[in-house]
Amino acid sequence: MRKVGGPKKSFTVNVSVDRGEIVFEPCCIHVLPGDTIAWKFDGKRAFAIIVKDFMSPLQWGTKVIDMGAKLIRSGVVADAEYGLFSYTICAVDGDKLLVADPEIIVHPPNGGRG
Repeated sequence: MRKVGGPKKSFTVNVSVDRGEIVFEPCCIHVLPGDTIAWKFDGKRAFAIIVKDFMSPLQWGTKVIDMGAKLIRSGVVADAEYGLFSYTICAVDGDKLLVADPEIIVHPPNGGRG
């Protein structure tokens, strides 16, 4: 397990739409405070990321990009609570709103269980 204060990491979530379903990989992101997450899209539609928890571990709680844009990026804040954070990926597909619910897991400092 990595320790807080060590090298920061960047994680990429690849997101696309296939047959009316949002497809994303990986399904879970394991991070420490200070890491960065980037969501890569195909640019063919508008996308949004919405953190469902009141206190987001990210630098924002909601981010929306228009058709043509291909990237949403955020750092994990230094004082992020540890735990499991559900978030939603939304995509517009014609007249439909597609939704998927992956997770961000913020590990406790120094690898403990809290």
